Amino acid sequence: MHVGDLARLLVACAATPAAAGRTYLAANGESTPSTPRIVTAMRSALGRPARLVSVPPALLEAAAGLAGQGERMRRLTRSLEVDAAPAESELGWRAEIPIELAVRETAAAYRAGAGA
Repeated sequence: MHVGDLARLLVACAATPAAAGRTYLAANGESTPSTPRIVTAMRSALGRPARLVSVPPALLEAAAGLAGQGERMRRLTRSLEVDAAPAESELGWRAEIPIELAVRETAAAYRAGAGA
């Protein structure tokens, strides 16, 4: 999620008295971006090829289970979906900035800082 979208949500919360004491989840406006999509966008923004290898999640989970790390691997292989509908309906907030732009700006900041 882009920091600008998150900032707009925080402002909407602060400006809406009914939001006091409530918890709102922030999510990108489109469907949940997949890990391969985010990794591809990150590597592209850093000028690197995607180099993704498709491995069935069940295989990764089984191998991790043998090492006693099955639950940890499931957290990585399963989708994390967030419902931002309350923020949309109660605050009129919706994420507007595409995930690819957020990733490009993050990569640019990384290159400009210590990670250059």
